[in-house]
Amino acid sequence: GEEHPDTLKSMMALGTVFLDQARYPEAEEVWRKTLEVQRRVLGEEHPETLKSMNNLGVVQLRRPPGSTESRAVSFFKDAAALGGSDSDLYFNLGYAYWLDRDAPNAIQALREAVRRNPADDAAHYVLGVALQTSGNAAEGARDERAQLDGMRRLALGAQLQVQHLNTEGEGHREVDVALRD
Repeated sequence: GEEHPDTLKSMMALGTVFLDQARYPEAEEVWRKTLEVQRRVLGEEHPETLKSMNNLGVVQLRRPPGSTESRAVSFFKDAAALGGSDSDLYFNLGYAYWLDRDAPNAIQALREAVRRNPADDAAHYVLGVALQTSGNAAEGARDERAQLDGMRRLALGAQLQVQHLNTEGEGHREVDVALRD
């Protein structure tokens, strides 16, 4: 039935397929239904429930501007408020605030992402850009340097493990953002 763990995993995977195919309305519909069942069966603060909130935010970020009334920020913010501790969630929240041109909240969320994962080069970079555009050039340059140092480590042979949306364990970071191309 719809409440079985395998059914929920399959629904999450189906939403990811729709997202990858740019079928955003279908992805949103599947993930909203999944979230509804997860809230009822697993509870509001369960990691899989929080992942569904994150995924709903991601689908909003991927849609063309003006194509939805839902704001990505609200999904990420709700997941974080309910105890989401994954640094990727805070990266997504910060990036969503950045896209909404809310630099103070973007900086706050991105600082939290960096605090939770100091090795997150992308979070350092976006935080650096946000700080520089908000008038804190010195601190922004420091975060950009941290990102460049991380890229040098990658060039020396460290493997980059890009975290995609998935249904197994960790790694539900949105990687399809303008600053990562």
